[in-house]
Amino acid sequence: MSTLIVGLVAGAVFAAQPALPCAIPGPPSPRVDVQIEQPVRARDLTLVQIAALHALLGDTSHRPLGFYASRFALVVQIEPDDAVTTCSAVRVRLTLSSRRIEIAHEIADRPCLSAAAVTHYEGHAEAEAAAVGQLAERVRHRLMTPEVAGILEASAPAQEKRSAVTRLAIEPELAAYRDSLAATYAALDDEMKVGNIDQTCSGQQ
Repeated sequence: MSTLIVGLVAGAVFAAQPALPCAIPGPPSPRVDVQIEQPVRARDLTLVQIAALHALLGDTSHRPLGFYASRFALVVQIEPDDAVTTCSAVRVRLTLSSRRIEIAHEIADRPCLSAAAVTHYEGHAEAEAAAVGQLAERVRHRLMTPEVAGILEASAPAQEKRSAVTRLAIEPELAAYRDSLAATYAALDDEMKVGNIDQTCSGQQ
């Protein structure tokens, strides 16, 4: 389970004041920051509770022994928060927080199943963290292409316009991120199907 939240933060616009020139031609390069929290591991829920959560999300592809959950956010800012300079830079922040790997507590005393579940959901967590890192690189590259950089420069110091341009420019990258991560999760879930786990743990606790 992963929650996508796309936010937009922009300062007030004082259109009546004249724009001050930059010391160097054009606005500064866009800045893309990434913050990824470490996942917390827990065994607080039962198999029945975990199955119910999966069912609510329409996920019946495999027998759930746990889950991985997180909060993904992308925020666009124009810095500094000052509309009277063409030097204000675009900043994009990507955060991955509230990360949790939950394993059903009933299988704590079954080492094989427990290890398989931990490995599986850690795979989900690692895949998402890697995908966010790749997204940051694609966003950075996209914002520095001549086409987008030219529009951003032409729109300075209009903060709302620059924010809108930035969001439109990175939307294809966000769509590719979602599709790629969904495909990775599907491949991981194929490995977690009942038959595969039962065969792997056959005769073991």
